[in-house]
Amino acid sequence: KVGLIAARRTGRLRGSNKQTTGKAEKE
Repeated sequence: KVGLIAARRTGRLRGSNKQTTGKAEKE
């Protein structure tokens, strides 16, 4: 769930959803 919010914050959940979620989870 945090990854989804982080991805929306970066605004990169247009295709890098998996990459954004991984970065958010790491943070």
